Amino acid sequence: MEETQILSQWDTVVLDYCKPGVLEAVSDGIVSLGPHIIARLDLLQIMNFVAMDNEVDMSRAAETLSWTIQQTLRQSGKRRYFTGVLIAGWRERVSTPLLNGLAEILTAYGLENYLEIGPPDYLDGIERLEFHHFTGFIVRNGTILTSGERRDFFNMEKMKTTTRAFVSQACQRPFFTMMWDTVANEVDLSHAVVRRAHMWCNYHGAVPFFTRDCALTNIEEICAYEEPLSAFQWLKLRSVMNVHEMYRTARTVSSPILPHPHLFTQTT
Repeated sequence: MEETQILSQWDTVVLDYCKPGVLEAVSDGIVSLGPHIIARLDLLQIMNFVAMDNEVDMSRAAETLSWTIQQTLRQSGKRRYFTGVLIAGWRERVSTPLLNGLAEILTAYGLENYLEIGPPDYLDGIERLEFHHFTGFIVRNGTILTSGERRDFFNMEKMKTTTRAFVSQACQRPFFTMMWDTVANEVDLSHAVVRRAHMWCNYHGAVPFFTRDCALTNIEEICAYEEPLSAFQWLKLRSVMNVHEMYRTARTVSSPILPHPHLFTQTT
């Protein structure tokens, strides 16, 4: 099955557990998946209220999260479970201290916590976030805009806090950061934009994942946007360099075998 082959290629997959068949595919263990199976937990979907300052709402948020985990990601008697949770929609629903508390609850259920960070504000203005509760960040459209245009790296004031945070964490402990850049289906993603985004991710130690809107719900639309080669980058390929080295160190070069001149003599 094509879906199984594609899913088994990755060490880490992020799945929407609310979609039909996802929970069954994870829990029955038949579909081959990598070691890291992450459920995207969108607080905008599971919470229809805002829990910022009111203690009653904050308690409701903790109860809602626990109930959701028990009923979905941690049902008893399953062959396999999600290994982690990607917390999304948190800026609009919970305060930073409550986010830290919710992360503790998820850890108590044996889940690794990942934080989804997106435009326009990213982590700008977020204070007292306890990074040790999180295994990594997944940053939405940090290097490529949805229009397919490059993000201006010299005008990324809102992104600087996020960059400093994940680079600092990666220097202290194993910390996973992925750039999840989704572009519209109809736009052309140029060679230069993709290459520049890859270079930025390589420099900052982030894993790039570039995709189109349609590929988020249709696995057949997924295509790899690997780092493109520059104009003469192919000359640095190991196979090309080996041929060049063999030619450089050769003492003699065989002359080509030419046809006998009589073969070109015209007869009258």
